Amino acid sequence: MHTRGPGQMTRGFRIGTVRDVDVVIDGALLVVALPIAWMFAASAKVALPWLARPVVALLGTFASATVLGLAVVHAVVWALASRALGLALGRVVVLPAGALVDLEAGELRPSDELAALGVASFVTALVALAGCAVVALASDPVVVTLASWTVLGASAVVLASALPGYPLAGGRVVRAVAVSSGMSIERSTRVAALVGHGLGLVLVAGGVFLSLSSGGARAAAGAVLAFTGWSIAQAAGRGHERVRDEMLAARHRAEASSGA
Repeated sequence: MHTRGPGQMTRGFRIGTVRDVDVVIDGALLVVALPIAWMFAASAKVALPWLARPVVALLGTFASATVLGLAVVHAVVWALASRALGLALGRVVVLPAGALVDLEAGELRPSDELAALGVASFVTALVALAGCAVVALASDPVVVTLASWTVLGASAVVLASALPGYPLAGGRVVRAVAVSSGMSIERSTRVAALVGHGLGLVLVAGGVFLSLSSGGARAAAGAVLAFTGWSIAQAAGRGHERVRDEMLAARHRAEASSGA
């Protein structure tokens, strides 16, 4: 388990390394897996009423794992694309929506941030297109349902990552625009993180309202929104704190070298 400390961001579970980038699963991603499975299982009870409860639960778990896998793929592709464009990083922490990196030496231009987001979204969208093809060609209702859920999950991952709040990729684009206009990296991160925090709180409020005002799949979807919003709000604060600490450390190194 990765614990938070100097140079690290958050608690998580390392699942492997891709081209020298450590991939870590944030604990919030595992927490949100439960309401996602609940949401899909509740949907399956309506769409496939003849299935036994254990099968419905299995389908919900499979669909939840698929969505989380798409989130991991999107985050890893984004990290690799960002590094290819000049962002130095050694670890990516996958969140329910977006990702955090542990080092940001060499800030990206707005066009490069957009390019990294575009590459990750394109790869994820290919999965959605494959799901659409299965829906169009398959005749088995279970297969069609699973493919439809895959399309829904891929679309949700792409849309969530594009939201304009740090640390989501869309928020990084906003921050890059602010930096290119002359704002300091620390201040621009703080502004983008405030937007991300506010966006997360809005999702929490909307998710709680949806859960309390409905039942079944909608209530589960509300729980997913609430957990995701909470994760975004928490990650926004951690991301800003990390950038601030990195800037302070760089300033201290510069002062130490100039004093020597």
